Amino acid sequence: MKTLNLAKKIAQIAISKKAEDVIIINIKRFTVISDYFVILTATSEPHRKTLMEEIEKKTEASFGFAPLHVDGKKAPGWTAIDYGAVIVHIFSKSQRALYQLEKLYYAK
Repeated sequence: MKTLNLAKKIAQIAISKKAEDVIIINIKRFTVISDYFVILTATSEPHRKTLMEEIEKKTEASFGFAPLHVDGKKAPGWTAIDYGAVIVHIFSKSQRALYQLEKLYYAK
């Protein structure tokens, strides 16, 4: 399986569930921890939970495997779903604005 295909599938799932500002960042040249980040914004805590559950369910159905780890399931604001080569970051609007994760990889 190509990791970019997984990242694209996750982005499509998120968009189908009304996630905002969905982006895929190739981080291969910056780190060995992963190949891609998929970053998206949830509009509320219930929406964040729904996005997390839907991504887990549909990724398992499409690719046949579960995430290696999920961090922040119960904590508000930020959930990270680790698929090894792809890490999904589901942020609330305020947490995404605070951490500005994508700016680490687009800095000039």
